[in-house]
Amino acid sequence: MVRSSLHIATWNARSLCHKVDELLHLIVNEKLDVLLITDTWLSNTIRLLVPGFRIHRRDRPDRDGVGVAIVIRDNILHQLTGITDMELSEAVAITIAGENNPITLACIYIPPDRRLPTQDLETIRALDPQLLWGGVFNITHHSWGCPTVNRRGQQLRRYTMTHQLTIYHPGEPTYIPDAANRHPQVLDFFLPPPGLSVREIKTHYTGTSDHSPVSSYRTAYR
Repeated sequence: MVRSSLHIATWNARSLCHKVDELLHLIVNEKLDVLLITDTWLSNTIRLLVPGFRIHRRDRPDRDGVGVAIVIRDNILHQLTGITDMELSEAVAITIAGENNPITLACIYIPPDRRLPTQDLETIRALDPQLLWGGVFNITHHSWGCPTVNRRGQQLRRYTMTHQLTIYHPGEPTYIPDAANRHPQVLDFFLPPPGLSVREIKTHYTGTSDHSPVSSYRTAYR
């Protein structure tokens, strides 16, 4: 099936194998077409099935607390897009057929407390001019609703301005910390290509992860 619009969400699960019920609840209740998942913490010995959906995983059992996946309805025409190993980040990507032009979706995880992985960003951006990124960036700046700004936030802000990218973020925090000495932040968001309509960005305060799912209700493309 070829779609002209998609309902997409991104979710930092913090161990997916313990949250399968939350995964199913999110997909069913929000009527998602595509779910980008970070921090899956899966190994290749763990089997994961979602009825009516295909799952594309990039497991990294050799690293702590990583792994990414894309869950997509099995009636949406698409194919897996190859990404070379990156220095700091984790990513998995698919290309979806459109009515006129395809679009590539990339699920990205950037670990906290490290420099901005500019070369990793360039590797992902080179996949397709019509690239929609989504995931957890672990980078703070006032421009996307964070109460604090870090050096990487300033770097990402300059990077998006240089490449004419717009960060689409919800108006509420996506990260609610467990520790009292940390601030709620907007760490999960989308970066669509110029001309792609991404609307109704919303945070869903559900589940047990310290990151809440973020969805775009109408992502229209041609």
